[in-house]
Amino acid sequence: MAYLNGGVLIHTMSPPEFTDSYLQMLPVDHDHAFYIVPEDKATLARIQRYFPTVTGPLWSDYPLLRGREFALYHVTHTVGVMNEP
Repeated sequence: MAYLNGGVLIHTMSPPEFTDSYLQMLPVDHDHAFYIVPEDKATLARIQRYFPTVTGPLWSDYPLLRGREFALYHVTHTVGVMNEP
């Protein structure tokens, strides 16, 4: 599906791979989208620690089964902000 993303880099990883080190390496001059299992409160808390302005959850406009849909959390980059807890 690389042809659909318009140059956007997409990483997929399991919750144990989604570490503080990974979040610290993310560039702060880009927007970020995180798709997580709605029940994964630990991952959401980690995102909120590094990106306190995160918005979400956002849901698809398509008629998907709520139990099979990922929650979208979005971070809009802010000039002069570091991604440190």
